[in-house]
Amino acid sequence: RVGAMDAVSKLVETMAVDGCTPDTITYSTIVKGYCVKGDLDKAFEVFRGMQKNRMAVDSIIYNTVLDGCTRHGRMDLADILLEDMDKYAVVPSNFTLGI
Repeated sequence: RVGAMDAVSKLVETMAVDGCTPDTITYSTIVKGYCVKGDLDKAFEVFRGMQKNRMAVDSIIYNTVLDGCTRHGRMDLADILLEDMDKYAVVPSNFTLGI
């Protein structure tokens, strides 16, 4: 909430040392933070990691990144996300259609 995205990597490392495995909610929150900050490249990097680990399975995380893309004029990434939704059979929600 305070926008301290520079501290995220260290926080995730500390979680692992403490035996707390980051989950979908952890990574979704990180993606949202980068989107709010306007660092869509970093948000997309974390999102790709989520896809690789099968954590991006519904429209909620796609909506988060799509919303960030539209708010910050990154239609190039938005187009990729829409293609990915089709590729991975992620069903768009009413919210997706309103972005």
